Amino acid sequence: MPGVSLAKSILRPHPAAAWNRSLERRIRVIVLSLLGGLLLSGLAAVALWAIVIRETAEAADLTLLFPVLLVAMVLVTVAAHRHLAARPAVRLEPGRLTVWFRGLNPFTTTVHPLRRDRLLPVGLLQEPQGLFLVLQEPEGPRVRLPLAVGAFPALAAWLLDGDGPVTPAVRARLEGLQKVFVEPAAWPRAELNPRLDFLFHFSLPFAFRRSLAGKPEPTTDDLERFYRMSRIGSDFLYLHELAGEVSSLLPGFALPREDAFRIACVLRVRTELDRALAALEAVETPEELPKELVARWRSHLKYHDLPSPPYSGITARLLSGVAHYARVHPEGEIHTHDGDTHVNHFVAVRYTEKWMNTSPLEVIDLAGRVMRVNQDEAETCTALRLAAPHLLHLHVASYMAFRDRWWFSRLKRKIGTAG
Repeated sequence: MPGVSLAKSILRPHPAAAWNRSLERRIRVIVLSLLGGLLLSGLAAVALWAIVIRETAEAADLTLLFPVLLVAMVLVTVAAHRHLAARPAVRLEPGRLTVWFRGLNPFTTTVHPLRRDRLLPVGLLQEPQGLFLVLQEPEGPRVRLPLAVGAFPALAAWLLDGDGPVTPAVRARLEGLQKVFVEPAAWPRAELNPRLDFLFHFSLPFAFRRSLAGKPEPTTDDLERFYRMSRIGSDFLYLHELAGEVSSLLPGFALPREDAFRIACVLRVRTELDRALAALEAVETPEELPKELVARWRSHLKYHDLPSPPYSGITARLLSGVAHYARVHPEGEIHTHDGDTHVNHFVAVRYTEKWMNTSPLEVIDLAGRVMRVNQDEAETCTALRLAAPHLLHLHVASYMAFRDRWWFSRLKRKIGTAG
């Protein structure tokens, strides 16, 4: 089997993925660095004042530096965990793939052996950190692997070998990724267009938008790709504003109208909802929302016959500490201890995954009602997105989105000048 190695290799992020991650975290890192620096400086100043200025330097005074060392140790531990967690290790064998998730968390299983003949059809998910491969055996946990890594050619060769657990759509996607892949060593010397193709197909949104904003002569196709990348990781209120602007610039582009309707459901503004639904029904060729589903939603909104989703009442909010789980079946049924429902009743899913996983999963229906799940949030979110591609994955980052607006204004100004 070409390209497959039996050696255990670490999936190091591609330079483009590392740049994308840096752009995503830049503002947050700057703020946290300033706060951490002020805290460490204050603790060190107190220790130096007691030891040097008061001239009471003794061996026992070194204990005053303990708070500084304690805070520094916590920061170093978090940084080491993030560094290792972003670099899983894999070993590829002809009929087997073994994954080691590296990190400093002793409470999770880190080794996942996966047999090719037992794998379910693989899935692909677009995340702010890049495109992820989702692997799973029956009754086993889902394993997510980043694809924007230096070892992507070997991983793709293992997946595409023979029939395998790859659907025709995923196979075509992987073959397309092979064509646009840029070797890590060649990335610094790559030209702009190959860079943009790599960033777009491997779903690296921050790096793509940053690069495209600096393109000398962008086209309307570039504007469409810019919007597609803006849907990954952007604040949903900014996305609602962007969808209106892109719809006016690209009347034949259906995706912004679909997003505008889904966000209008989340905002629960009836006039906006009616206007967005009328614009959506005028779309001749929908992309993510089939005509049959839109007609069903129109009927539900007209006759107010949409059942309440589980975990959306006042009792569920008061009992938020109770285990609110959801089991998603591949055909779209959602089973909960508060009742069963179907993914077609929902329009969006929102999950802000944090380091300690303290944020609940929110699934939002046509009426803007929220089903909150506080058990296995990440697993449930992945299962929902794989079972229901029509769900819009919402992010809450910044309600101002200065950087996103700046990149889009540069792109729009260049396209307007060229037109």
